[in-house]
Parts: sequence; structure tokens; C-alpha cells
Amino acid sequence: YEEHERNSSPRNRKEQIERLLANSGPIDVESIIVASISESKPIILYFTGYNCINCRKIEESVIKDETVLDILDDYFVFVSLYVDDRSALDTHEVITVNGEVKTVGELNLLFQMSEFETSSQPYFVALDPDGKILGSTNYIDSRTSSDFIEFLDKISD
Repeated sequence: YEEHERNSSPRNRKEQIERLLANSGPIDVESIIVASISESKPIILYFTGYNCINCRKIEESVIKDETVLDILDDYFVFVSLYVDDRSALDTHEVITVNGEVKTVGELNLLFQMSEFETSSQPYFVALDPDGKILGSTNYIDSRTSSDFIEFLDKISD
């Protein structure tokens, strides 16, 4: 991504940050895969929470770094999934798995736990357009922008 840094043009950073960290609502795998295929970009799912202190720390120290921000914006379909979103699911989206899953956050957390066998946040998982896991990282392993860029480099090989 070194070449990318040199060719970067000025951008509206606030708009980039808001777009990347916006709550994507309930997980919609089909739409994410369609976006990945149409944009020819791998996917990064960011499992986060409104009440997650380490998520705010990683956003401030890593995601908001200009280089990381540009790489995520230019080379990935980045999807923020909030696991504590209390918004009600539409009636047709409610499912029963060990009790009813009625909120966006419950559905996103269930997806994280069932697909990636973890329930910690922040958690990043990269997927190719076929849904194959390219790699994952968390707060412990990616506290700095250089650590996170190293993760992005590994999944891009």
C-alpha cells in the first residue's frame, strides 16, 4: 500500500469516517457479497458495539488514521456490524435460536459467534467474494495503524 500513500488525493475525512463506521443494520450477507463482486473488492466485517470502549480506541487510533482510512475505502467493502444495536428486526427477520433473536444486535452477534466462533469486539474478519475467510484480527493484535496495515497486507497477498 506504499504506492497508494504517495498517490492519495485530499478527501473529506469526516465523510469517510462516517460512511465506514455507519451502522450497517442487520447482517445481509447477500448484499455484501453482491457489493464485493460488483466492486471487485474483498470484504471486511467490523464487529463493534456502541458501548465498546476498545472499539472506540481502535477507531481513534487505527481506523481514523488517514492511510488506513484510504486503504479501507479504496480496496475493501467495509461493513460495520453493531452487536448491541437494540433496533427491532422486521417481523420476517426474527428467528429462533436458543430463544428469539429480535434485535439487529442479537442477529449480528449470533452471526459473529456462529460463523467465526468468537464474541469479542472489536473484531475484524476479511472475506473474499465467495465468503472464504482471508484472515481476522482483534484489538489485541491490531492496536496500532501499522499493525492493522500489516493485517491488510497479509489478507491482500
